[in-house]
Amino acid sequence: MRYLNTPESGNPSVISQDFAPLKMDILCCHYWWLKVWKNSNLSFPYWRIYHNNKAGASITFEGNTWGLTAGKIAIIAPNTPFSTNYDPDNKVPQRDDFLIGGPYRTIEEKDLDDDGLIEHLYVHFNLSPPYDRVSPGIYIVDADLYLRNRIEQLSDFSKDNPKHFGRVKNLLLNTIITELLFAIPDDEWATSSSDERVKSTIKHVDLNLVDKLSNESLAKRINMATNSFARLFKTETGTALQQYVLTRRVDKACMMLHHSNASIEEIAEECGFCDRYHFSRMFKKIARKSPADYRSSYNYF
Repeated sequence: MRYLNTPESGNPSVISQDFAPLKMDILCCHYWWLKVWKNSNLSFPYWRIYHNNKAGASITFEGNTWGLTAGKIAIIAPNTPFSTNYDPDNKVPQRDDFLIGGPYRTIEEKDLDDDGLIEHLYVHFNLSPPYDRVSPGIYIVDADLYLRNRIEQLSDFSKDNPKHFGRVKNLLLNTIITELLFAIPDDEWATSSSDERVKSTIKHVDLNLVDKLSNESLAKRINMATNSFARLFKTETGTALQQYVLTRRVDKACMMLHHSNASIEEIAEECGFCDRYHFSRMFKKIARKSPADYRSSYNYF
């Protein structure tokens, strides 16, 4: 057998290929019961997945509303402002944010037969660049038999042992997330920079938020003049270099406020802010809430 253009070594595996590594950071996976689920303006800097066991609840984004049923799975991109609505008894004023619900294990099995209760699976996760750059939006996936079975497996795991994520459960969750990402149209993904200096800097910033990340130090790292690199970065990403650094620090702080018990001071330090007061000022500038208000507002989602 003959091969065309065989590498000189005779080993095709030495051909250089460019892969964008996919790092998935799963923040939580929970199975809850819901009696009321009304929120007027939610927005988070990480991905979310919602699945309900029956119809009744809905989510809204930019005037479009989608009902959540057993056959549909919602995947919500980071920084998507959306609202939720489930209040079958119409007891909550339209503008109020309200939730009556809790972990599956906190309710008796017999009470789940109540027609007013919905069983609700939700997942929060982050993706590494360039997979984190997607347009805000809600994408509804009509689950085929394969995906429905996977969701049912994950739901059963999350009911029985919500704290333990062993090999099988982790692989199952990663598989579901990957399948759902295929549902997002190609044109919704922002084109990542092809410039290796910019890609290297983005990765460096995300991994070293605690460090001093001045324009000068970042430019020096890739052997460019400070102003030249700042212009290149904004041209390639559409965002000024220090604005990108600040946004990533606030994004990480949001994740920690929502998914950790760390103190405000600890979060400020880990996200690269010089002290709690500087952190609070910068956080409020981006998130429109103080860190403490943000934590108390979203501590049950």
